[in-house]
This record gives sequence, C-alpha cells and structure tokens, in this order.
Amino acid sequence: GGNGGAAYYAGPSRSGGTGGNAVSSSSGTAAGNSSVNVSDYARGGQGGAVASSGTGDGGNGGAATSTASGSNAGSSTIHVNSSATGGDGGTAPSGFIQGNGGNALSTATASGAGPVYATATAAGGKGFLGGTAHATAYATGASGRAHVSATTHQGRIISLRSIANAPVASTVAAEAYAAVGHTPLAAPTGFNSATHATGLPEVADLMNVMAGNVHVLSNYDIGGASDIFLLGTMSASFPVGGTSGKTFSSSIDMNIDMTGLTEMNLLVSLLNPSWNIVGFDSLQFRINKEGGWIYDTTFTDLSSATAFFDDNTLDLGQWSTGLSGNLDLGFYFDLSSSMEGQGFSFDLIAGNSLMGSGNPVVPIPGTLWLLISGLAGLIGMRRKSQHHRP
Repeated sequence: GGNGGAAYYAGPSRSGGTGGNAVSSSSGTAAGNSSVNVSDYARGGQGGAVASSGTGDGGNGGAATSTASGSNAGSSTIHVNSSATGGDGGTAPSGFIQGNGGNALSTATASGAGPVYATATAAGGKGFLGGTAHATAYATGASGRAHVSATTHQGRIISLRSIANAPVASTVAAEAYAAVGHTPLAAPTGFNSATHATGLPEVADLMNVMAGNVHVLSNYDIGGASDIFLLGTMSASFPVGGTSGKTFSSSIDMNIDMTGLTEMNLLVSLLNPSWNIVGFDSLQFRINKEGGWIYDTTFTDLSSATAFFDDNTLDLGQWSTGLSGNLDLGFYFDLSSSMEGQGFSFDLIAGNSLMGSGNPVVPIPGTLWLLISGLAGLIGMRRKSQHHRP
C-alpha cells in the first residue's frame, strides 16, 4: 500500500495522510504429482509524518491482507506461505509515532495427499495504538503442519507474539492473534491449535473473563495498583478423522518495559478451563522468564488438569529477580492426543500484583447461612401455599 502524504505547515486539526491498504492473493495448483510452492506478501503503507515544526498528528498506517493457497493431485510436497504486515503510523513533530498502526490479516491453505506445510505470519504496524495481527492456516495431507505467528507492539509492550502449531493428522487448522489495548478476539472455535494474546487489556475485558473466578479476582486490584500485562487464551484439540498421536503446541512471548512500575510480584492466573469428555494423553504447561524455565508442570489425567487451571493463581515472586533490561516472559502449552474428541483450553492473566490485593473472598459465617436457609425455606413455603390457593 502507498505511504500517506506528509503534512507541511500543519495546524491543530491537521494530520499526515493515511497509508494505503494492501490486499494480495496468490495460488498454485498442480494437476499431477508435482511439488507446489506458493508465497504471498502484503504490506500496508506507512502513515504520513508531520514534517513541519507546527502541531498535528501523524497519519494512520494502512492495513494488510494476504491470502495464499496451494494444492496438487499427488503426494509431492506442498509449501504455502502467507505474510501480512500492517503499515506503521506516521510521526509527529516531536518524533514520536502518533498515528495508529495498520492491522494485519494472513491466511494460508495447503491441500494434497502427501506432506503439506501451511504457514501464515501477521505483524501489526507500530503506532500510538499498535495494529492487530491475525493469522490462520489450514492444512490437509498425510503429514506436515499448519503453523501461524502473530506479532504486535505498543507502548510498554515492546513486543507481543503468539504462535500456534498443528501437526497434520488429516485436516488441521491453526490460529494466532496478538493485539495491545484492543478488545480481545472471541474465543477460538474450530481450530486444532490456537493462541490469542491481548496486551494491556481493558478493565471491562478483564472483568468479563474473571467473572465467577473469585480467587483470581481476590489477587488483583483491577483499575488500581495492579498492572495487568496480558490476557490470553490457549487451546488444542485432536481433529476429526485424525490418524496417530500428535502434539499440538502454542506459545505467547512478550517483552515488557517495566520502567516506572512499583514492584510487586509476578502473578500468573489460570482460569476458565474447557475440555472434551475424553481429555488428552498428556498436557504440559511451562513459563519462561529471562530465558530460563521458572515453572513446568505436566498432567496425564483430566481431573488434575482441570483443578490446576480452574481459578488458580501462581505467585512467581518479584519480577526484578534476575532481570536484565526489559522483562522477557513466555508461556508454553503442549497437548498430546491420539484420538478424536480430545482437547483442552484455558484463559490466562499475567501481571504485577500481590496475592490478596483485590476484593477478598469473604466466606459466609455458618450462622448467616442458617438464617439465609431459614428465609429461603419460608419463602418457598409461602410460594407453595400461594400456588395451591384457589
């Protein structure tokens, strides 16, 4: 997409031009048993800068949409790559980026009877509000993978990347989403491996996800002293008609500028688990900080996993311990399964907070329970008598 025009002699209500949107699509098909390689790339235009010393805002970056597909009629290898990069926002006279970054959407599809590799990569543009990144990949074949990566950045979140990988077992689909300061994407459905990551989530979005999780709520002063860096979702499921055991992987990596924050502890909360009846063969969840593993747990039964991921907060201590520069954090989820219907998903929250700093969970005293139960009984009796009254 073309770059937005620069603004000269800008005034209070003037800004640089908006970058042009980029839309690109590529496909390749072999009627016989030939290998197929398809690559597609789209990049949104950069927002125009304010070139004078006057006031004004940089223009918004353009959006980018890339679609790539490939297929053959034989068993030779298929490689499909789709890449989309949103345009950066334009700069203001101060040199800071004031325009919003462009969104990026990437989709890759590969289909054949042999090895197939579908890779989709999306990167949101830099800006006052960074662009969203959304990547999906679909693969049908005898082997291979659907692999997706979504990256963005804004303000304190120097970088935020979500990755999902689904090994081919008949037909598989993978999804990755990354955004900072935006409304989270709806929960993933129909994907065998999916990762959603929202940096610096809004209070309303946090409260929506935390609803009903009283213990998690008790550990964050939402909208107050606590700093929430991440709201994420990770999920995996074995595909319909899949063959042999596979491991579906997803991860969230982030680099955070901790400058100016009042140090508390690094808390990671796990909530809202969802699963299919048969669960999984094994599930591994790991946390990486500053290049080293600080948490690693594996489950082989559904009941233990659901208890761990249901309304649970991990206190990982002071985040400054071992810190070098910005804070590097990574969350990794691997689910191994071997039969149709196996799957698991959960939400996670990470932030700078202290256990018990939110609204406390106050148990109702036994005497009050008796009073409530007695009132409920009286109400029930009254309703019953009213119901039978002629």
